[in-house]
Formats: sequence, C-alpha cells, structure tokens
Amino acid sequence: MPKYISLETALSFPFANGQYDHEHANEHFINGCESYKEWLEQLPAEDVEPVIRAERIWEPEPVYGNPYGSYRCSRCGSRMPHMVNYCQVCGAAFTK
Repeated sequence: MPKYISLETALSFPFANGQYDHEHANEHFINGCESYKEWLEQLPAEDVEPVIRAERIWEPEPVYGNPYGSYRCSRCGSRMPHMVNYCQVCGAAFTK
C-alpha cells in the first residue's frame, strides 16, 4: 500500500532548501540535493482523499435480530450487526 506525503513537508527539509555548507560540501552531494528537489517538484499530484476515522462502539442491546448486540459508528451513529473495518454508511475507517 503506498504512503502519501506532503510535498511542502518534503521540500521543507533543510537539504532540499540549499541549507548546507556550499563552501565545504562535496560537489556530488550538492548536485544530488538539488536534483532531488527538482524531482520532488516535478512529481504529479495523486488524487487521494483524507481518511476519515471513527471508533467502533459495542452496543449490547439486541438489534437486526441479533440477540447479542451490535456495533455503532462513533461518527454517524449507524449500527452494524457484525464487526467490519469501516462504516458502511459514512465510510469512516475504524481505528480499532
């Protein structure tokens, strides 16, 4: 699964901003830092959405014909008859 990072954060790294010893640094090191910064700036943006998180809360009252209880989404309050990894109503990912 790919990890997505903030371009602003990557470019704020001191080496990406030319904040190194230009006088004493190795020429290959300087060229590498500048090439990496140029490469980062040229990357195309990915179409991603932020992950909405919620908690799965156990409700002991019977529901949906299940006499043992159900789970409830802490974000939208919808109830699920069994344990799932995300809310099927609001799409929030459960943290635990």
